[in-house]
Amino acid sequence: MPDEYRHEGNAVSLLNYHFVFIPKRRKKVLIGAIAQRLQELICEVCNENRWKI
Repeated sequence: MPDEYRHEGNAVSLLNYHFVFIPKRRKKVLIGAIAQRLQELICEVCNENRWKI
């Protein structure tokens, strides 16, 4: 999917973020309930700010 610019008022923006989690000893930490809750929190913040994922 190509990047889409966001037009609001007199501003145009395009922001991209890439999060990398590297825990000690490469142990998987974003699994199960933790992964689900993190996804919910990220979606809530994005919806509040009208950001696209």
